[in-house]
Amino acid sequence: MIFLLDLCQAERFLAIFLAQNPNIMKAGIIMNFNNEHENNHRNNMVIIAVNERSVSIHRGQHLVSEVKVAGDVPSTDILYKMPDYEVALNDDDKIIIHGGESFKSSAPSGASS
Repeated sequence: MIFLLDLCQAERFLAIFLAQNPNIMKAGIIMNFNNEHENNHRNNMVIIAVNERSVSIHRGQHLVSEVKVAGDVPSTDILYKMPDYEVALNDDDKIIIHGGESFKSSAPSGASS
């Protein structure tokens, strides 16, 4: 039987296995595995600006709602990617983060009666 695990799943499996088998010596390869995972995790982090505040986020595809959460933007606010301030991003839009992007938010304008 073959199991396909991503790196985080493998790390969790290993932690559970070692907890259930305390007599197994932690070899250097296990420690290297953990350090490599941490280094890869850090290397995938980039800095973006949300409302002129630096925010650390994973490189790659995100929903606009995820960028709002990372930047402490209220869920009711509208997010704009700069410099295209006139184009509002919907919460369920997917965007690719490379690092260095800049976003601004604003409260939705209410309609007056």
